Amino acid sequence: VVDALRTLLDSMPLPPPSVKFEGDQAASDAPLRVLLTSSEQYTSIVRSGNFRTWQANAMARAQLAKQHPLFMGEAGLWNGILVVKMPKPIRFYAGNSLNWCQSVSSATEQTDLVPASFGTQYAVDRALLLGGQALAEAFGKARQTGNPYFWSEKELDHGDKLEILVGMISGKSKVRFEIDHGTQKEITDFGVMAIDTAVKLAA
Repeated sequence: VVDALRTLLDSMPLPPPSVKFEGDQAASDAPLRVLLTSSEQYTSIVRSGNFRTWQANAMARAQLAKQHPLFMGEAGLWNGILVVKMPKPIRFYAGNSLNWCQSVSSATEQTDLVPASFGTQYAVDRALLLGGQALAEAFGKARQTGNPYFWSEKELDHGDKLEILVGMISGKSKVRFEIDHGTQKEITDFGVMAIDTAVKLAA
């Protein structure tokens, strides 16, 4: 699965850019992307063979990246893709709707249903391949302070109680750019890919 994904990335005209961790000495020579999987997807990858080698690769890369926590635990590294298990799956059960785009050059979605025959034994899990700049964070400016953070105090109950409010103005969003696909331009995800697979659920 990971090898097929790597082949796809190599053939894409605009693949997700590589991720870079502070102090990663191999970032330029051995670029990485991060694959977040559900527990069931992760188990399937582990059973495909040689996962101990993948874990050893991740530990070796951690030595070059100041022991970044993303490489720790059950992470595995193979062919430039760091496989990490998500704490909570993105899951679609039998009968649930799945929206997806049939063409990379069109934002028009079509809807399919997870087959009813999946019953309670199977589902569709969504893995996320993350590259650099997959997520953007923007900060606003509070009128009280001129920066994103603000603090307010107010006495209540005739001075018997003190109410304190601490706040921050910010937001996070997936990054999308207008990409020229040759014949037309489309608003396109940048730095992230969704990968849906059928999984067998634990009894």
